[in-house]
Amino acid sequence: MKNLFLIIFMFVLITSPAQALAGAILSLAISENEIIVKISSPEIAVNAVRTIVIFDPTAVKILGIKTINSFCDQNLFIEKIIDNGQGRVIVSCGLPTPGFVGQGRVVELVYERLQPKSFELNLMESQVLANDGLGTDVLLGASGARYIYRELDEKKLAPQPPAERLKYLLIDYFQPTLQNSKYLV
Repeated sequence: MKNLFLIIFMFVLITSPAQALAGAILSLAISENEIIVKISSPEIAVNAVRTIVIFDPTAVKILGIKTINSFCDQNLFIEKIIDNGQGRVIVSCGLPTPGFVGQGRVVELVYERLQPKSFELNLMESQVLANDGLGTDVLLGASGARYIYRELDEKKLAPQPPAERLKYLLIDYFQPTLQNSKYLV
């Protein structure tokens, strides 16, 4: 009996840290006109997300929230609030059982640059709830992003007709490769 108890106790000790590390991560990606709120929950089924995207209202204006590619049920978006004056977007959504496991999108925010300047995006007060019947928050992290606009030196560019000249280069600060960069006029 003691051996059985010891085996069960060791099993709990060994498996508990791994379970504690399982969870979900929210992150941001950007394209020329969209900010994408992404979710990754490779091991735990989740069925609800709430996040607030904070942005500089002097640099960016949010024009709309697209939900068509979301992992959430289209009928279960509780909050979709755009506040360009305060520089924030609030999104809350859900999905019925069995929930969602994997990588996907929460929402896509359609935006417009107001000024050619760098800006930061942050995910605040975020929650990702497990499909466990208890509403356990399994969020491990929510990464913001900084995007840098740099004016291109026209003297260093190859000659091009005026309509095709590039004025600004968008560089994803956390993935600054040409493959992940976008050219903006």
